[in-house]
Amino acid sequence: MTKNQGTNKQRTAEYFKKFDRSKVLKKLINSSAPKIFDVGSNNGSSLVEFKSWWQNCEIHCFEPQHECWSELDKLSDKYKNIFINKFAVGDAKANKSFFTHQINTGISGFSKINI
Repeated sequence: MTKNQGTNKQRTAEYFKKFDRSKVLKKLINSSAPKIFDVGSNNGSSLVEFKSWWQNCEIHCFEPQHECWSELDKLSDKYKNIFINKFAVGDAKANKSFFTHQINTGISGFSKINI
């Protein structure tokens, strides 16, 4: 017989008491000024988070979506050592059509989804 482990919601809450994004990344990155490659920067929310954890970090943002660039540019003016690369990242240099999901701009890529 297995021990009662509670509901999914309870297990998730218990998990997040011990593990969260900041704890994991701070454990993995042992530097006060890491170089971070934020591939798929979107509107820069991760950039802001990284700068709150490591004020002296250097962040290279990669974002091909035009509608995200103005927010990223504002953040690069606000913080030092931010480099905005207005293109996607891949294993080879190429010109490709880029698709953005109509519901969520955070979901995008080189293949159409939910056609």
